[in-house]
Amino acid sequence: MLDLRRLMLLCELADLGTMTAVARNRRVTSSAVSQQLRVLEDEVDAVLFRRDGRTLRLTHSGEVLAEHARRVLQAVDTAMSAVAAIQDRTAGRVTLEAVS
Repeated sequence: MLDLRRLMLLCELADLGTMTAVARNRRVTSSAVSQQLRVLEDEVDAVLFRRDGRTLRLTHSGEVLAEHARRVLQAVDTAMSAVAAIQDRTAGRVTLEAVS
């Protein structure tokens, strides 16, 4: 099963273009980001990005995975919001009576 945090890193890499920017955004080291993305590549058995000077470009496999990852992450966010909404509701019963 793929780790959601690694999928988030891939999406951020697609958006930001460098591991340094992703690391800064996540407040971790570039090597930590690089290590997690290597693990993700191993998990899917595909090269997900290539170096292009100082920036990284997603391969076709990386683009496809990032596209699906965005949908998965959105679905998880929606599910978490739905659960939070249920938890925020006040439990109980209200009875109203009207006198005419």
